[in-house]
Amino acid sequence: MSESIFQFDCPCCGKRIEFDVRSRKTRAVKVTEGKVKKDFDALLADQSIERKRLDGAFGQALDAQRKEKEAMDDMFNTAKKKAKADGDDQPHRPFDLD
Repeated sequence: MSESIFQFDCPCCGKRIEFDVRSRKTRAVKVTEGKVKKDFDALLADQSIERKRLDGAFGQALDAQRKEKEAMDDMFNTAKKKAKADGDDQPHRPFDLD
């Protein structure tokens, strides 16, 4: 088997899946039904658990973004206060000809 081809079993239906990294194509290696058959209630319960996990991950990412925004706002306000305290000195303009 080539290093660019990966094979794994589908967690939902149990079919063998082949993924080619170079061509970015997937295909079912064994088209027959997989070993694992789940009924609708089991699939619904799995989706509920996955939804809760993803909601938690999304909430953590949202909190991290909010904290980062607050930190950036604090840094900006601190820099603005420092610029006011420095007086009327004009910043160096690198493209001005001296």
